Amino acid sequence: MLRKATLLSAVAGLALLASPARADVNLLGDVDKDVDIYIWEGVFKLKLAGFLVLIIDQPEKVAKSQAIFNQRNENNTACENCAEKLDLIQGSILSNNGITSVNQSTGNSNNQGTVISIAWSNVVTEPPPPPPPGGGDPNGNTGHANSQVAGEQILSGNTIHTVNVPFRDAELRASVNSNIGITAVNQAAGNINNQANAVSIAFTLYNGVALSDTALGQWNTGNNPATEAGVSKFAYAENSIQLNRGITQVNQAAGILANQSNVVSIAATGLAQ
Repeated sequence: MLRKATLLSAVAGLALLASPARADVNLLGDVDKDVDIYIWEGVFKLKLAGFLVLIIDQPEKVAKSQAIFNQRNENNTACENCAEKLDLIQGSILSNNGITSVNQSTGNSNNQGTVISIAWSNVVTEPPPPPPPGGGDPNGNTGHANSQVAGEQILSGNTIHTVNVPFRDAELRASVNSNIGITAVNQAAGNINNQANAVSIAFTLYNGVALSDTALGQWNTGNNPATEAGVSKFAYAENSIQLNRGITQVNQAAGILANQSNVVSIAATGLAQ
C-alpha cells in the first residue's frame, strides 16, 4: 500500500509540472514622444516692367542736348533787423537777340542759375533741295534729335528771423520786352530762395526721330523755422515781359524759402521743310 501511494504522489507531481503557468500582469509606465512639425509657406511675386526704345535706322546726323542743374540751400541762418531791400529792374533787358540771361539778388543765401544746352546738326549754307512728294529727304537721309533736362532744388534745415523791415520789394518795370530767342531772368529780394531756368534744345535737318524728356524735383524738407514781425513784402511787374518771341523765362521772389524753376526741353526734326 505504501508503494502504491508513493507512485500516485509521483504521478500527481509530474502532472503538476506539466501544466502551463498562467498569471495576470499589469505594466505601468510613462512614454515620452517628441513630434516636430515643419511648415514652409512661401509667397513670391515678381513684376517687371521694361521699356525698350529701339530705333532701327542709320541717321545721317544726330543731335543730342542735355542740361542738368542741382541747387541746395541747407543749414543757413538769416537774422535781420531793419534790413530794407529793393530789387529793381527798370527799363532793362529790352530788344535782345539770341540768348539773354539775367540773375539779380539783393537777399541772403539765394541760389540762382540759368542752364542752356543746344545741339544743332546739319547746318547748311545752301538751301536744301525741295523734298519729293510725300516729304522726306530726296536722298533718303534721316535724322535723330534727343533733348533732355533734369533739375533738382532742395531747401532744408534753414533758420530765418526777420523783424522791422518796412519794405522788401522785387520789381520789374518796363523790362524784359521785345526780346527774340531765349531770355531768362531771375530776381530775388528775399532770403534762401532757389531759382533756376533750364533749356535744352536739339535740332536736326532731316526727318527722323525726335525724343524729348524733362525731369524736375523740388523739395522743402526738414525743419525750416521762419519768424517774421513787422515785415512788408511786394513783388511787382509793370509793363514788362511783353512782345517777346521764342522762350522767355522769369522768376521773381520777394519772400523766403521759395523754390522756383522753369524747365523746357525741345527736340525737332525735319527742319529742311
